[in-house]
Amino acid sequence: MANIVKKYFSDSDAQAIAEAIQNVEQNTSGEIRVVIREKRLWRERSMSLESIARKEFLALGMQATRDRTGVLFLVLLRNRQLYIFADEGIYSKLDQSILSAIANEVAEQFSKNEYREGLLHGINKVGELLSRYFPKKYNDSNELPNEVVLR
Repeated sequence: MANIVKKYFSDSDAQAIAEAIQNVEQNTSGEIRVVIREKRLWRERSMSLESIARKEFLALGMQATRDRTGVLFLVLLRNRQLYIFADEGIYSKLDQSILSAIANEVAEQFSKNEYREGLLHGINKVGELLSRYFPKKYNDSNELPNEVVLR
Protein backbone atom coordinates (compact mmCIF):
# COMPACT_ATOMS: atom_id res chain seq x y z
CA MET A 1 0.00 0.00 0.00
CA ALA A 2 1.29 3.46 -0.85
CA ASN A 3 2.60 5.64 1.95
CA ILE A 4 -0.01 8.33 1.31
CA VAL A 5 -2.79 5.77 1.78
CA LYS A 6 -1.28 4.73 5.12
CA LYS A 7 -1.10 8.38 6.11
CA TYR A 8 -4.87 8.80 5.79
CA PHE A 9 -6.20 5.31 6.54
CA SER A 10 -4.92 3.05 9.30
CA ASP A 11 -5.60 -0.66 9.54
CA SER A 12 -8.29 0.10 12.12
CA ASP A 13 -9.90 2.58 9.72
CA ALA A 14 -10.01 -0.07 7.00
CA GLN A 15 -11.51 -2.51 9.50
CA ALA A 16 -14.17 0.01 10.59
CA ILE A 17 -15.10 0.64 6.95
CA ALA A 18 -15.36 -3.10 6.25
CA GLU A 19 -17.58 -3.50 9.33
CA ALA A 20 -19.80 -0.62 8.17
CA ILE A 21 -20.19 -2.34 4.81
CA GLN A 22 -21.08 -5.61 6.54
CA ASN A 23 -23.66 -3.85 8.72
CA VAL A 24 -25.26 -2.04 5.78
CA GLU A 25 -25.43 -5.23 3.71
CA GLN A 26 -27.46 -6.98 6.43
CA ASN A 27 -30.45 -4.92 5.27
CA THR A 28 -30.04 -4.99 1.50
CA SER A 29 -29.37 -7.19 -1.48
CA GLY A 30 -26.92 -4.51 -2.62
CA GLU A 31 -23.17 -5.02 -2.43
CA ILE A 32 -20.68 -2.26 -1.55
CA ARG A 33 -16.94 -2.16 -2.17
CA VAL A 34 -14.42 0.57 -1.36
CA VAL A 35 -11.19 1.16 -3.27
CA ILE A 36 -8.74 3.70 -1.86
CA ARG A 37 -5.91 4.72 -4.14
CA GLU A 38 -3.16 7.28 -3.85
CA LYS A 39 -3.76 8.77 -7.30
CA ARG A 40 -4.59 8.17 -10.92
CA LEU A 41 -2.22 5.91 -12.78
CA TRP A 42 -0.18 7.52 -15.53
CA ARG A 43 -2.23 5.78 -18.23
CA GLU A 44 -5.42 7.12 -16.60
CA ARG A 45 -4.42 10.78 -16.76
CA SER A 46 -6.84 11.58 -19.58
CA MET A 47 -9.68 9.40 -18.24
CA SER A 48 -12.69 10.79 -16.39
CA LEU A 49 -13.17 9.84 -12.77
CA GLU A 50 -16.26 7.88 -13.82
CA SER A 51 -14.21 5.89 -16.36
CA ILE A 52 -11.59 5.05 -13.74
CA ALA A 53 -14.34 3.93 -11.35
CA ARG A 54 -15.93 1.80 -14.08
CA LYS A 55 -12.55 0.16 -14.73
CA GLU A 56 -12.08 -0.62 -11.01
CA PHE A 57 -15.67 -1.90 -10.80
CA LEU A 58 -15.07 -4.36 -13.62
CA ALA A 59 -11.62 -5.38 -12.33
CA LEU A 60 -13.24 -6.34 -9.01
CA GLY A 61 -15.91 -8.40 -10.77
CA MET A 62 -18.68 -6.29 -9.30
CA GLN A 63 -20.82 -6.69 -12.41
CA ALA A 64 -21.29 -10.37 -11.54
CA THR A 65 -23.75 -9.92 -8.69
CA ARG A 66 -27.05 -11.72 -9.14
CA ASP A 67 -29.22 -8.61 -9.40
CA ARG A 68 -26.52 -6.23 -10.66
CA THR A 69 -26.66 -4.26 -7.40
CA GLY A 70 -23.01 -3.47 -6.78
CA VAL A 71 -21.88 -0.02 -5.63
CA LEU A 72 -18.24 1.07 -5.70
CA PHE A 73 -16.72 3.93 -3.71
CA LEU A 74 -13.51 4.96 -5.48
CA VAL A 75 -11.26 7.33 -3.52
CA LEU A 76 -8.26 9.08 -5.09
CA LEU A 77 -6.49 10.60 -2.09
CA ARG A 78 -4.01 12.91 -3.73
CA ASN A 79 -6.85 14.82 -5.38
CA ARG A 80 -9.33 14.27 -2.54
CA GLN A 81 -11.71 12.87 -5.13
CA LEU A 82 -14.46 10.34 -4.66
CA TYR A 83 -16.74 8.74 -7.20
CA ILE A 84 -19.61 6.42 -6.40
CA PHE A 85 -20.25 4.06 -9.30
CA ALA A 86 -23.14 1.62 -9.41
CA ASP A 87 -24.28 -1.29 -11.54
CA GLU A 88 -27.30 -1.23 -13.84
CA GLY A 89 -29.63 -2.71 -11.23
CA ILE A 90 -28.97 0.27 -8.96
CA TYR A 91 -29.37 2.76 -11.79
CA SER A 92 -32.77 1.25 -12.58
CA LYS A 93 -34.05 2.91 -9.38
CA LEU A 94 -31.49 5.56 -8.45
CA ASP A 95 -30.09 8.36 -10.57
CA GLN A 96 -26.36 9.08 -10.59
CA SER A 97 -27.16 12.58 -9.31
CA ILE A 98 -28.24 11.07 -5.97
CA LEU A 99 -24.97 9.16 -5.67
CA SER A 100 -23.04 12.26 -6.74
CA ALA A 101 -24.71 14.30 -4.00
CA ILE A 102 -23.58 11.73 -1.43
CA ALA A 103 -20.08 11.76 -2.95
CA ASN A 104 -20.04 15.55 -2.56
CA GLU A 105 -20.96 15.21 1.13
CA VAL A 106 -18.09 12.76 1.60
CA ALA A 107 -15.69 15.01 -0.32
CA GLU A 108 -16.69 17.87 1.97
CA GLN A 109 -15.60 15.79 4.95
CA PHE A 110 -12.38 14.89 3.11
CA SER A 111 -11.66 18.62 2.78
CA LYS A 112 -11.72 18.76 6.60
CA ASN A 113 -9.32 15.78 6.77
CA GLU A 114 -12.16 13.58 8.05
CA TYR A 115 -11.47 10.64 5.75
CA ARG A 116 -12.69 7.75 7.87
CA GLU A 117 -15.77 9.69 9.00
CA GLY A 118 -16.52 10.77 5.45
CA LEU A 119 -16.46 7.25 4.07
CA LEU A 120 -18.52 5.88 6.95
CA HIS A 121 -21.09 8.63 6.36
CA GLY A 122 -21.23 7.86 2.63
CA ILE A 123 -21.54 4.12 3.16
CA ASN A 124 -24.38 4.60 5.61
CA LYS A 125 -26.22 7.05 3.31
CA VAL A 126 -25.92 4.68 0.35
CA GLY A 127 -26.92 1.83 2.65
CA GLU A 128 -30.14 3.64 3.57
CA LEU A 129 -31.01 3.98 -0.11
CA LEU A 130 -30.11 0.38 -0.87
CA SER A 131 -32.23 -0.96 1.98
CA ARG A 132 -35.18 1.11 0.76
CA TYR A 133 -34.95 0.19 -2.94
CA PHE A 134 -33.16 -3.17 -2.72
CA PRO A 135 -34.23 -4.86 0.52
CA LYS A 136 -32.52 -8.03 1.59
CA LYS A 137 -34.04 -11.15 0.03
CA TYR A 138 -34.71 -14.36 1.92
CA ASN A 139 -32.07 -16.19 -0.10
CA ASP A 140 -29.53 -13.36 -0.22
CA SER A 141 -25.85 -14.04 0.30
CA ASN A 142 -22.79 -11.84 0.61
CA GLU A 143 -21.58 -11.98 -2.99
CA LEU A 144 -18.54 -9.69 -2.70
CA PRO A 145 -15.84 -9.23 -0.04
CA ASN A 146 -16.33 -6.34 2.37
CA GLU A 147 -12.63 -5.61 2.83
CA VAL A 148 -11.33 -2.27 1.66
CA VAL A 149 -8.97 -2.40 -1.32
CA LEU A 150 -5.96 -0.18 -0.55
CA ARG A 151 -3.59 0.62 -3.39
